[in-house]
Amino acid sequence: MSQHPTFTSDFSDTLATNVQIPEVETSRLSSGLVWRIFTVRPLVRLGIISLACLSALCGLLGPYFQKLFVDAILKDSGANLPTERLILYISLAFIALLASQTLAVACKLVCSREGVLTNRWLSRSLYQHGLKLSQASRRSRPTGEFVNIFSQDVSAITMMIDELLPVAVMSFIPFIAAPVAVGFYFSLPPLPLAAVSTLSLTLLFVMAYRQSGFFIAFKRLATERLAVVNEWLQNIRILRILGWTELFEEKIFDKRRSETVNRLAMVTNGSGMSAFAQVAPSLISITGIASVVFTHTDVTPGEIFALLWVLSIFLSRPIRSLPFNLVMFLDGLSSARRLQTLFAMPLERGAEHPSLHIEPLYALDVKGLELTLDGVTLIKRLDLRLKKGEFVAIIGEVGAGKSLLLDSLLCEAPATFESYTIEGIDVLPLDLAALRAYFAYAPQEGFIMSSTLRDNVVFEYGASADKDEAVSRSLGLAAFALDSQAMSGGLDTEIGERGVNLSGGQRQRVSLARAHYNDRPIVLLDDCLSAVDVDTERLLLDGLIEGAWTHKTRLLVTHRLSVLPRVDRVLVMHHGAIQMEGTFDELMANSEEFRDLTRSMQDKKKSAPAQEGGNQV
Repeated sequence: MSQHPTFTSDFSDTLATNVQIPEVETSRLSSGLVWRIFTVRPLVRLGIISLACLSALCGLLGPYFQKLFVDAILKDSGANLPTERLILYISLAFIALLASQTLAVACKLVCSREGVLTNRWLSRSLYQHGLKLSQASRRSRPTGEFVNIFSQDVSAITMMIDELLPVAVMSFIPFIAAPVAVGFYFSLPPLPLAAVSTLSLTLLFVMAYRQSGFFIAFKRLATERLAVVNEWLQNIRILRILGWTELFEEKIFDKRRSETVNRLAMVTNGSGMSAFAQVAPSLISITGIASVVFTHTDVTPGEIFALLWVLSIFLSRPIRSLPFNLVMFLDGLSSARRLQTLFAMPLERGAEHPSLHIEPLYALDVKGLELTLDGVTLIKRLDLRLKKGEFVAIIGEVGAGKSLLLDSLLCEAPATFESYTIEGIDVLPLDLAALRAYFAYAPQEGFIMSSTLRDNVVFEYGASADKDEAVSRSLGLAAFALDSQAMSGGLDTEIGERGVNLSGGQRQRVSLARAHYNDRPIVLLDDCLSAVDVDTERLLLDGLIEGAWTHKTRLLVTHRLSVLPRVDRVLVMHHGAIQMEGTFDELMANSEEFRDLTRSMQDKKKSAPAQEGGNQV
């Protein structure tokens, strides 16, 4: 059985490195995400703190040697200057400050690398978790929210490592070291400096807290607007026909107005916060100098120089960056909470127990399948058995549950089973990827990527031309002609987004070609002949469905009566149950209800619009 093709990015290529974040079950990320991010590689985190501490220590040694240098120069201007000592002081000051900056840059580089690793780890975990979400979980959240989580929240959490961590550590240490240094240089009364510093920091914290609230609201409003826009774009054709475009446009404008009001408040608060962050170091410096002047009578220029350096330079950057660090931290916390909520959402079945091998009497054997959504039972304790190589058709009125049955077999719908085996293997304990690897699937509305025809069949962006022979064979069996004017580029022909430059029949044939290329033992066909004409249908049946797939197990949902005489069995569904089954001839001969159903289907076909021409490609 071939592996399922993917077109996802290879996260392992994000960094050319063997360093990995330890794997963890995504369910364990539903709490304590921030703690795990900051402690996941403890030795590296300890190294970051050590680099920051050494940078701060060197940053304090610099002004100390500068103080000694200035005092030595001015101590006795008439005496011979001790040249060697002066050179030593200024050299040590230069080396200390250079070492401080070098260590700070090294700390930032390590954090940047850790940030990339964290981003890769979070993105991979989020992607894998999203694939396993139950249908109820996916329906409970708009698409725009998932887009926002990937585009904004993962980045916000990553910034806590590559931006916040180095700045926070290198800012926290000066807040501790500066008072110690001032006490070492001078014997100052602590109250004035502590009062001004505490007042300034408190005000900055309040403004930063307000700013984070505005920023969180900004992301929430953007998510809500994206959800409305996404709904609007997906249904634009129906909205235009019904004349509802203005209603949706007004909803979008309302969201935009709310965003604008919040944005204005955020900019106003941010401007005030930034302005005060620039002024606060000057207030602290003035307080410190005033304390020295009023409490000391013998202040040297070197001491004043050192004090100004500690309060105005060494301490100014941490103070100025403090509000933005707080905003970044609080924003990261809100993003972490959103991710934790997503990681806590219920999943579909996981691989918790080993599968049991049962003697394969049937290619597919389902007992007691039941599907209930929103309190309504849509499929009622259904049993289904398919022999290997059997070709079975499912018919029924609209809403009978035909497509839901296929979704349930793929575990795309939250159905329950008494038992479910494929080729003798109990598949209920399998994870979704392993279960779905048994199936090829061609839906009525085929998914088309905005890429080349080759990529759409292989289902992989940038598919290699080495696969062209197999791709061309699959397209040929699917009656998709490559020699038409519309396909002048052959397999390199670009297909527009969602297949806008393809007809409905062409999209269905691309899906059939993809299903053939993937080569799975069971083929599920969900009304995939509905948009092709009679001639194309015959080509598909002769060449593919009853030709290349003769030995495959095939389950076809259809409304095409012309197919029924060619299948091994016909299943008739009604209100979520199999009402009758048998060969087409048996049912026509023995069931008046079946004959009425076929007449009804024939009448609907006559009243339906003509399908695409068989030669149109």
